[in-house]
Amino acid sequence: MSGVGLITGDTPLGRHMAARLAQRLAGSNDPLRSVLVLKPPTPASHRRLAGRVIGRLQRLLAAGQDLSDTVHQYESEARKAFFNSAGPLPDWPEGCEIRSIARVDVNSDETVAWQAAFSARVIVLTGTPIVRAPLLRTASLGVLNMHGSLLPHYRGTRVELWQVLNDDLDKAGLTIHYVDPGVDTGDIIAQFPQAAAASDGPWTIRMRNQVTALDAMPRAVCDVLAGTASRRRQDPELGGKIYRYADITPDVLKEVIAIMDRRLCV
Repeated sequence: MSGVGLITGDTPLGRHMAARLAQRLAGSNDPLRSVLVLKPPTPASHRRLAGRVIGRLQRLLAAGQDLSDTVHQYESEARKAFFNSAGPLPDWPEGCEIRSIARVDVNSDETVAWQAAFSARVIVLTGTPIVRAPLLRTASLGVLNMHGSLLPHYRGTRVELWQVLNDDLDKAGLTIHYVDPGVDTGDIIAQFPQAAAASDGPWTIRMRNQVTALDAMPRAVCDVLAGTASRRRQDPELGGKIYRYADITPDVLKEVIAIMDRRLCV
């Protein structure tokens, strides 16, 4: 048995990516065989991780209802735009095995053994925690990830926000890259710069990257399977700070929104 695997959250991006991969690989020697769905944390089973998420929401609410409502509005607008481009939310594709696990168990021995049983040639990641070496080794040709910047610039999480904050929109775009044990340091397969407007917010920029990935990732997978994918090492001297989800404070969000407002008025 061989084929392709997908590890993703149960999100609109994850479901659409599964559908696109299944469609693109249908009838080939390497169809989509497995989808590992990462469930969100629950306070009962994962108190520590859930506490960090809940704590961020509490800080956001404490910063003022106006800020919370504004962020929710931008997120909702981006979500609507994603569906307008990608289409209605699809079911998980038929013909492949679907398994749901907690996010914290993505690198567990049980998960690695389950994934290894498929002898995948390629595994695709969308929105996952850091995947460790044992799971990476279960794909003979490599594990592919999508990242919302032109690597090696802006490694880490939710980097579109920091591109806006730092007035670095020339780094906006999508990178498809191999995954290695580092954080967004693997060899680059393809990059897609985004012509972000001065008034664009991080939610819009992220949405556009996701829409681009729905076509770009299946093409990259096919190129890797065919042995025709390009592979370019990242220059470590160009790489900068790794951004964390925990760094997104209410003050940061306020400044980003203020920057968007100022640019919109220019």
